[in-house]
Amino acid sequence: MTTDHAAPVVSETDAIHTHFGLSYATHLVMPRTILQSMPDWWQQDFVRLLHLYDHACSGLPENMQDVNYRVQTGEWREPWQVDDDTLKRLGWSYGDEDDTDATADPQDEEDPDEPLRTVIYDPEGNEHSIDTDCVFVPNREDPIPYYWRGRTRLPLAPISRTDVSATEDDA
Repeated sequence: MTTDHAAPVVSETDAIHTHFGLSYATHLVMPRTILQSMPDWWQQDFVRLLHLYDHACSGLPENMQDVNYRVQTGEWREPWQVDDDTLKRLGWSYGDEDDTDATADPQDEEDPDEPLRTVIYDPEGNEHSIDTDCVFVPNREDPIPYYWRGRTRLPLAPISRTDVSATEDDA
């Protein structure tokens, strides 16, 4: 089986750092339903690597082992894309709620008395520009189907073992 895409060249050093690029991501989350939808050979290789990962992590200090996380699906949005009630429920604030002298935005045709807002504060009090996707709005339900004891399979693009054997000439 062949595919019409070339796998990226994988660096011999810093491959994980290179994969994440400039994303600022500190964790990798992979839905179980998608993992179990991969070809059997891929799942076997992946599980072998997970066993190696677990063994390597056993050398970490005890306070770094068996750390648990909560994963939530959702979307990153700019503050202006989120209604005020949702922002408030999520703990976000423009910081001008009690400011009667807030500068009004005369350009706002819907409500010219609405304050001109350039920053917003997250639940921890950190300031963010309103022009960035900084507000995480959780989904009501996960768009990825439940794994259902290994029975759920999703239609993925076909892959083969040769897809990961690209050389510098392929890039």
